[in-house]
Amino acid sequence: MRGARLGWRAIAVALVLAVATSALTACVPPPVLDEFRRVAQHLLNKDQSTTATPAPTDRVYRGNTGFGDLKVGDCVNDLAALDYTVILGLDVVSCASPHDSEIYALPALAPSPTYPGDDAIQSLADDACHSAFKPYVGIDVERSDLDYDFYTPTENGWTQDGDRTATCVVFHDNAQTTGSVKGTAETSVTSS
Repeated sequence: MRGARLGWRAIAVALVLAVATSALTACVPPPVLDEFRRVAQHLLNKDQSTTATPAPTDRVYRGNTGFGDLKVGDCVNDLAALDYTVILGLDVVSCASPHDSEIYALPALAPSPTYPGDDAIQSLADDACHSAFKPYVGIDVERSDLDYDFYTPTENGWTQDGDRTATCVVFHDNAQTTGSVKGTAETSVTSS
């Protein structure tokens, strides 16, 4: 499971480098859920109050909550945002209703004012989100039917806005989840 994702991540990074031509203050997620569909969201805005302006050709998704206002335990519908090149926020919904993902950790990545590079940021976020999975869900990700993904700051967000936080999301592959997965320690959760 982890090895297959690493292979897709390398392909997705190559595709993203070909697609991503602007340096917006944004967050970037590695592809995990639907590798080719997630490539479209590799320029995400971490906070609606950023200094960067999307290019006229960018398709902007605003969501109802900016990345800077998201909290651990928030349930979000983020799949609709995947067709956009810039995401200024996600749609937070009640966890009692069907939703795409749940935020389970917001780890700080590194204090350095110098951007460590895309690969280093992806690796730091992957390690932090992997480590936070079991304490939140109650079971190792390798034993769970759930999976995780994350959003990370871009170089512009890192250097200009001081954004050093990853946003870790847990989801049920190929289905929405109803209810929180916190502490379920199950290999599967109720999905719609």
